[in-house]
Amino acid sequence: MTYVLAYDVGTTEVKTCLFALEGRITLCASAQEGYGLFLLENGGAEQDPEAWWRAMCRTTGELLAKTEVRPEQISALSFCSQMQGLVLVDREGRPVRRAMSYMDQRAGAELKRGLAHGPQIAGANVGKLLKCLRATGAVPSSVKDPVWKYKWVQAHEPELFARTDKWLDVKEYLLLRCTGRAVMTEDSAYATLLYDTKKRAWSQALCRMFGVNPAHLPPAWAMTFGMPGVPSIYYGSEWGMKGAKGHGSDAELRPDLEKPEQNDLTTWISKLAKAKRHSKALCYGTYRNVVLTNKQIIFERKCDEERVLVAINAEGAPYVAHFDAGCGMAEDLISGEKHDFGGGSELPPYSAFFWKMER
Repeated sequence: MTYVLAYDVGTTEVKTCLFALEGRITLCASAQEGYGLFLLENGGAEQDPEAWWRAMCRTTGELLAKTEVRPEQISALSFCSQMQGLVLVDREGRPVRRAMSYMDQRAGAELKRGLAHGPQIAGANVGKLLKCLRATGAVPSSVKDPVWKYKWVQAHEPELFARTDKWLDVKEYLLLRCTGRAVMTEDSAYATLLYDTKKRAWSQALCRMFGVNPAHLPPAWAMTFGMPGVPSIYYGSEWGMKGAKGHGSDAELRPDLEKPEQNDLTTWISKLAKAKRHSKALCYGTYRNVVLTNKQIIFERKCDEERVLVAINAEGAPYVAHFDAGCGMAEDLISGEKHDFGGGSELPPYSAFFWKMER
């Protein structure tokens, strides 16, 4: 029997479900636990990330006790969550402050300085608006957009900002607590409105324009499909649409699509999904780190039939990795291109590869 734990991390509570997968999906048990939301007089809306983690742990323990399923029987974890929050963590993965909720409205001055000045269309500087649209298809024109929360902390809490190593969203913080690795799925990356959907990478131009440190932004999507477990896509976010909660309803988070159109983002996710689907090593293989820095990672997924190296460069500069690959050549399962390990393996800026090793 295959078991999966699914977590829905909402604004006021976490809902945890244990599913059995054998021919069909069966709900074995569920539990939920609430946590606080701090509403401040200056428009702030904050939550304690540790409260999310405690609720997640306690509801998990409750389900395992109810069902007598052992932890080692859990094959995968799945997450969906509130989005466009801001969780800043230090090098040890500890939050430097409480998380700023998607409802936080303190960054009006930061929005005005960063975007709402000069010749404008719909409240956004024309030149900056066009740059944003070319890279992401959207514009961070709301005070609630994460980049302005980031800039608010930089302006008002410089000592805390100086301790920041990574900018995460809600489920990414919980993934960090589960795995020890700071990553960001592509739906959350897009919701920052700093993610170039054509290049499938963080936009260096937008980071410069808005004064965002690219080192604070973790790698997206490829890590999700390369790691053990089942990748989860939240609310159809593979279409690269911006969602927003409003008017007491989640309707805008789940937009109706009369005719979904393929785009660069869906093409990239499709390639990753196809590579994982047809690779036993990526689906069921063991995990071993090969190269690990604070900006690059290469890890091995291995089973009896095959061996795959997942290589990710989360830096805006090329990186040459030197390691014993155990063979001379490989094929990238994403692009189909051959890779020669002789003389080191160069990873272009913000790139990812799934190298299937020759026998």
